[in-house]
Amino acid sequence: SNRVDPDKYNRLYSMLECLFGMVCSSSM
Repeated sequence: SNRVDPDKYNRLYSMLECLFGMVCSSSM
């Protein structure tokens, strides 16, 4: 079965959050 790995998603989400934060702060 293909189970979702919460740890992987947590890391991915925090990376996306950091990326969006940098993009937002650099565009302002």
